[in-house]
Amino acid sequence: MTTSAIVQAWIKSHPGKTILHATNGMIFIEPRFLTTPILWCLGFEEDGPRRDSPASKHMSSSGQIEAGSIFAGLQSAAMGGPTGNGFVRAGIATSYAAGVWRAYRIAKRRGVLKP
Repeated sequence: MTTSAIVQAWIKSHPGKTILHATNGMIFIEPRFLTTPILWCLGFEEDGPRRDSPASKHMSSSGQIEAGSIFAGLQSAAMGGPTGNGFVRAGIATSYAAGVWRAYRIAKRRGVLKP
């Protein structure tokens, strides 16, 4: 059985996981697919915090926003800065590494992989 046939059989038997992996791949390539809607819901936009949003309320109650703070990082990410993309990519890479390690351990336990 070829690798292509094995992959096609796995896709047919696991359509939900296939969609999840494809979505994770898209988010890894372009993290803004994930960060933009989340940041928008919090009130962060490219022009600054949106009026009457959680972000604007926090900003008005906090006074001076320090450079390097979480708030500044979120605003930077909403404005297209590298902060959000880096965190999303690191999280996805860690998740994939944990998944590969888990799959390896399961395969080894079931005798699929010989020591």
